[in-house]
This record gives sequence, structure tokens and C-alpha cells, in this order.
Amino acid sequence: MVIILTEGRHMVPSPSLDVTRLLRAWSGGDEGALARIVELVYPELRDMARRCLSRERRDHTIQATALVHEAYVRLVEIRQVKWRDRAHFLAVGARVMRRILVDYARARKCAQVVEMRYFGGLTSAEIATVLHVSPQSVHRDWSLAKSWLVREMNREESHGA
Repeated sequence: MVIILTEGRHMVPSPSLDVTRLLRAWSGGDEGALARIVELVYPELRDMARRCLSRERRDHTIQATALVHEAYVRLVEIRQVKWRDRAHFLAVGARVMRRILVDYARARKCAQVVEMRYFGGLTSAEIATVLHVSPQSVHRDWSLAKSWLVREMNREESHGA
């Protein structure tokens, strides 16, 4: 453990260096290191999530805590990254949070397209006008929604439902 001197001449461990050491341990297969990493960087991840959400629309339904937890789940799944240090971990965390928000927005628009098209009977041009997107975007979302539905129905059939 690396020790640094503070103004009061007390010796304290450097949190940044602790995170770097733990990231290397985690990359080396120490699964327990991840819990300690998250404990050390959680306040920063939460602040990051709040900043991300402050730039979103006011009626956003995802909360900072949920965003951090979803980012954590996705970060745990990342195996091929050679973690360099705390800053690298936080940078990847920021990218993951941005991706979550993009996916969330995309899924919400896709759901709106289905509602308007299937239940409301609106045309692609009408939906595009309402959502302030191009008709091509509506067509893409509609195709994606239909593909997703077929895939889910096939998965249900293959699991004996």
C-alpha cells in the first residue's frame, strides 16, 4: 500500500493508488477486489450519474442510484479490459452510463413507435412528426420492435412456454 503525507503530517493511504492496486487484482482474477473498488469509487460514480442525469429531460424516470447500479452490473461483465488506474475505471464508467441512457432513450422511443403505430394506427410520417424524428428513424424503430417481438416469441416457444 502506498502512503502519502497530508498537511497535518498524518500518514494516510492514497485512495487512487488503492483503487489502481485493486483494479489490477480484479483483472488478475480476484473477484473480491471489485466490491472494494466500488466501495471506494461509489461516491464518484453517484456524482457522475447525477451530472449525466442533470443534462437529461426533467421527466426522466431513471434515478442516479439506478443508473449507478446498472453501470455496476455492466462493468462487472467487462472482462477484456486491462484496467490501468482509477481514472480509467471512472472513464469507462462514464461511457457505460452514457450508453445506458442512450439505450434507455432508444427503447422508450421504440416503445412509443409501437404504441402509436399498433394501437393508435398512426402512419410513420405522423409518428415522425410527433416524436420529432425522421420517418426513416420511425421505420428503423418499427423494424427493430418487430424483430425483437419475433425473437422473444421464438425464445418463449423454445423454453416450452
